[in-house]
Amino acid sequence: MDQLPRVVQGFTEQIPFAASQALNDTAFAVKKQMPTMMGDDLTLRNKFTAGGSIRFDKASKTNLVATVGSVAWYTVRNIDGGTTRPERGIEHNGKKYLLVPPKGRRNKAGRLKKIRRQLASKPFVIEAKSGALLLVSRTTDKRYPLFIFGKLEEQTEHEARFDWQGEVDAVIEKEFRIAFVSRMVRAARSAR
Repeated sequence: MDQLPRVVQGFTEQIPFAASQALNDTAFAVKKQMPTMMGDDLTLRNKFTAGGSIRFDKASKTNLVATVGSVAWYTVRNIDGGTTRPERGIEHNGKKYLLVPPKGRRNKAGRLKKIRRQLASKPFVIEAKSGALLLVSRTTDKRYPLFIFGKLEEQTEHEARFDWQGEVDAVIEKEFRIAFVSRMVRAARSAR
């Protein structure tokens, strides 16, 4: 930062442009670092999650804000937490519901197990004694046993699971100063 006053002298009108370019450079550096941060906590099964879902909005000299984030709903839900309501989903009696699978159907890593089972009927909704709505199917031609796909919920709450803010802050701290000085020098050279 000691170099800054010498570089800025006579080029104060270039500061917003240089700052916007430095913010964009920094946002791009954060975007490049995100797959590494995500890979430490998530199983990245496809290129979209690993990089294609991460987007950033550029800063301009009139709007000095650059934002970086994921457009994939499943990563956003794990990072921010919040409430999920069904946009699509299972409709029952004119209402839409989310299907929440039973907890016992998860493997050691907490992921849902794939189930391959021959079912004797189409899935249908029943009301349990507790009042909960269940999506079930018959496994034989008889009335019982029933295979339970899961519970129907009007909305589900999610806690934030991953906190990458510290890592993002470290990238910003490292990159922004260098990028700003570099962009100011470049702007000073090209100024008329």
